[in-house]
Amino acid sequence: MNKESSPLHDNHGLLGLLKTYKRPENLFPSSYSFYTMTPPTRAHTLSLYRQFIRHGKKFQSYNFKEYTLRRSHDAFHLHKAETDPHKITALLEKAEHDLAAVKRQAAISTLYATGSKLVIEK
Repeated sequence: MNKESSPLHDNHGLLGLLKTYKRPENLFPSSYSFYTMTPPTRAHTLSLYRQFIRHGKKFQSYNFKEYTLRRSHDAFHLHKAETDPHKITALLEKAEHDLAAVKRQAAISTLYATGSKLVIEK
């Protein structure tokens, strides 16, 4: 395959795609908040908080479940008076990253559930 006919060098391949997009904002959809500086909304923040609670309750282990619920509650309430939009955006990006980890771990937790509960749970 010669250089001119390879997918990297035609206008429909990767280089053609990169020539079309001049700025990094155009490479990602607008849902990626690290490229857009739109101020975060209250609804988005509350949605993240609810998702933490919902997925935190899915843990099979009492200790992991309580830790996740306590930690998410404390983290959101610690920063509820934050007013700097850049810091709020950074905190929400970290929360989205942490939420993805909670979702993964909750799913793994259900795979290895023993069925027996602790005395404190009964």
